[in-house]
Amino acid sequence: MDNFNEKVSFIWSVADLLRGPYRPNQYKDVMLPMTVLRRLDCVLEPTKEKVLGRLKSLQGGKLKNIEPILCRVSGVPFYNTSRFITLEKLKGDPNNIASNLTHYIKGFSTQARKIIEHFGFGEHIAKLDKADRLYGEFKENEHVRIFDYSDLGYRRITVERPLRLNFAENNEGLARLKEATAFSNLATSRKRKDTKAAQAEIAEGMGLQNAIISALEGVAVKGVVKNREEFVKMLKEAFKESGVKVPAVLFKAILTALSGRDETADICTDSNGKPEPDPELRDYENVPLKEDVGEYIKREVLPHVPDAWMDESKTKIGYEVNFNRYFYKYTPPRPLGQIEADLKQIEKKIAEMLSKVTE
Repeated sequence: MDNFNEKVSFIWSVADLLRGPYRPNQYKDVMLPMTVLRRLDCVLEPTKEKVLGRLKSLQGGKLKNIEPILCRVSGVPFYNTSRFITLEKLKGDPNNIASNLTHYIKGFSTQARKIIEHFGFGEHIAKLDKADRLYGEFKENEHVRIFDYSDLGYRRITVERPLRLNFAENNEGLARLKEATAFSNLATSRKRKDTKAAQAEIAEGMGLQNAIISALEGVAVKGVVKNREEFVKMLKEAFKESGVKVPAVLFKAILTALSGRDETADICTDSNGKPEPDPELRDYENVPLKEDVGEYIKREVLPHVPDAWMDESKTKIGYEVNFNRYFYKYTPPRPLGQIEADLKQIEKKIAEMLSKVTE
């Protein structure tokens, strides 16, 4: 379903109209049956007039069970025989909205009506009508604001920046490498029962560790390298010349240990040549639904970080009702003279109380 999350959010934003006669945990008692009603209404709308026409032709006849016939006309296993073609038509008689809605529900076929009755919605119709929640002309005032649901919505976008790394074989890098799990595990063994085999495996691993460190000494003379592809090529050549075979997982650990973030370094790219995002520089922005995301990024993001981009696959839609923003009214503080007079009055009372204590 297109825009499913938006539809769900819209349904629950409408639930805010129930505030007052219903508590938030009771909203579902109205919203769920109304949602089901609306869905059934949409399904039946294309064939409703045909159903009513067929019903009229069958009335007064000898056939008692007309449900199968009307279901065939509707094209689904249920139908509605209310004179109101759709729920929308109920608004044409706002003074009798409650009784007409009840009539509409009773017009459903047996199985569909059982579904609605299962929610116990009938008992809520009178309550909603009494509270002017079934139908009403809502007007803005000091305590009421009317919004399009998209006014309260926003897109939470993910702003990425490219990963930039430099590489060097130095004391800090070697220290990180020795602490890396993939490297330190070389000098361990899982063979618990066979002591000799375990010792041999550990010795072999330590030999590989020493060989890697020795091979890296040839890279050290290159100094700081600011291009990852160039450094990867240097590492592979160094290991090849030293006859050291390094598994992919271990090679990645070596590369990570010898790297450091550097804004002046070249951008790291993936196998497709696209920039890799830096998780440490990742940021998030809330963009109003009615605002163009591209224009927002040009105005609010790119002037500060020109190399940033948006990861559209991570965009989420949310809604927020900020009551302070829409209903808060600034109340200025009292005049200083009035505050000073009150303080003097309080000081006088304290002095009187203290005098009684010291007498």
